[in-house]
Amino acid sequence: MAKIITVKEAAELVQDGAVIGSAVQGMTGWPEEIGLAIENRFMETGHPSGITHIHEAGQRDFGRMSEDGKTCRGECALAHDGLLSCSIHGHVGCSFKVTKQIVDNKILAHNIPLGVVGQIWREVGRGFPGLLTKVGLGTFMDPRYDGAMVNEKTKKEGKGPLKILRQRGPLRLSLWPDIKRTS
Repeated sequence: MAKIITVKEAAELVQDGAVIGSAVQGMTGWPEEIGLAIENRFMETGHPSGITHIHEAGQRDFGRMSEDGKTCRGECALAHDGLLSCSIHGHVGCSFKVTKQIVDNKILAHNIPLGVVGQIWREVGRGFPGLLTKVGLGTFMDPRYDGAMVNEKTKKEGKGPLKILRQRGPLRLSLWPDIKRTS
């Protein structure tokens, strides 16, 4: 049976260290009110903190923000020191505040192919804990090279979400994000 909850209740489901995901392109489908409620909760209480956001393309409105530069839309609501700790994405370029956190080495960042992120949602949606794929072997995504680690902070501190796996057959990359279903 479906349960209807408020935006505030949805934001309270996101706990410290949570892994959250969004399967949207630009602002299409971004849960704006929930993102803002998570931001407001963090600004008031300091929680949730240290969250990881997994997404395909940047959830942002391509540069439209308030004149003071403090208010913007999309995943920029998560771009506060202490709130977001890691971005695993296919594209983040239009999310200027998140991109700045990555460039400034404030958060961990992994850039994986956009289609692979979509496949992760399919696997998680059908109850699997992650994805096995050949996509990315021999490229920057391969853990034997950069492991999709984007910045120096990630290369120094981060353990990548990608691992090489060989079980009866060709090499595969495994991507097992720590996603716990809440419903």
